[in-house]
Amino acid sequence: MLTGDECLTVAEQVRILAATLGRSIEVRTARTPGEAVRARFPDGAPRALADALVEGFRLMRADTVGLRTDTVERLLGRRPGSFAARCARNADVFRSSNPA
Repeated sequence: MLTGDECLTVAEQVRILAATLGRSIEVRTARTPGEAVRARFPDGAPRALADALVEGFRLMRADTVGLRTDTVERLLGRRPGSFAARCARNADVFRSSNPA
């Protein structure tokens, strides 16, 4: 598995991306895994998919440390870059794919 040094929540990632783009991006945190599934699939999702998503959300919320590996550092011979640096390098791509 490839990971960076940072364990960021989705809200933290969005804040970094919003700052990079100079825009306000709203994060609406789902109160429950079921609410998150309904937000993504307002017309309903197949039961197996919904159950898998709910389980995934439950596991993510239970993980307060995050999984990090040294694989990138071993492969590249250097520490991985930050999420903020990646956003800055790719800001033009984000801007062109996300209309204001």
